[in-house]
Amino acid sequence: MSRRERVLAAINRQPVDRMPYAVWRHFPTVDHSSAGLAQATLRFHERYGSDFLKITPRGGYAVEAWGCVESTAVREDGHRPCGTCAVRSGDDWKKIRTLDPASAPGYAEEIETTTHGPLRSITVEADNPDGAGPLTQQPLDIRLRFESEKNIVTRLYLGISEGTATPILLVEPGQEVMLEPGETGVRCSIDPLPLPRGRYYVWVGAYRYTTHGEELVAWQPVTSFDLYGPELSTAPRGIVRLAPVHVASSWEFSS
Repeated sequence: MSRRERVLAAINRQPVDRMPYAVWRHFPTVDHSSAGLAQATLRFHERYGSDFLKITPRGGYAVEAWGCVESTAVREDGHRPCGTCAVRSGDDWKKIRTLDPASAPGYAEEIETTTHGPLRSITVEADNPDGAGPLTQQPLDIRLRFESEKNIVTRLYLGISEGTATPILLVEPGQEVMLEPGETGVRCSIDPLPLPRGRYYVWVGAYRYTTHGEELVAWQPVTSFDLYGPELSTAPRGIVRLAPVHVASSWEFSS
């Protein structure tokens, strides 16, 4: 059964192949970006196979336009408590006005999240070009597919990290491309990949023109891969391996 068929059958008290379910969570590191929240939510639900999708916005979005300000502290469940409330006296209630969800801060961003914005990444894979599995000091292909609602000029950036912290490799340069409506395939090749054996994460970001422009796909880890090969020898104390390194690459695009 498809997810939709399973949910509808359960609602109508008809037989199902299994009980439909869904899990959800907050994403405090990206929930101030509509693109970032959409991407994180989609990947989370795809990972855990949810039958229906629940978007979890930041807790203060509904009252932000009235003057409520969230705290910067993040609670264990991922939400931020209210730092400053809009209503602190009886007279403050007189300042509360009807909001237009399409334009009010907070609401407008959540509406954009539900439509995924004009651009979203739908698949990201990393592998050796011949499919033998990623190997140290060998070529690595990062293959992506983007879905765009319209013609859009974007600059794509890719990085690789060990764990989900800041990338230790940044693909140089960021690639500017015109994406047409529908799906576009992207392949970025790094030859060779100068990393030892281990598990790594691929980061993706897309911006309108530059990293200072509109964020179309939030800069964040989107997939992981296991790299096979020799380990690095033990380094003397005081030598730090982690450092931002720019690596050369080549790019291909297909519709």
